Amino acid sequence: MEILAQELLKKEVLLKSDVERLIGPSPYHKDKHAEPQPLSGQHVSDEKPEADNS
Repeated sequence: MEILAQELLKKEVLLKSDVERLIGPSPYHKDKHAEPQPLSGQHVSDEKPEADNS
């Protein structure tokens, strides 16, 4: 954790690639992109909303 703290003092923001360079890749998550999940009660549709031309 000390190495991350020191790097944050230098750069203020660390990217995933910075963290992997400093401490290595996560042993728990493979290189997957997180997909956004809808909030409870929301309907997700692939259809685009129709424009209101009135």
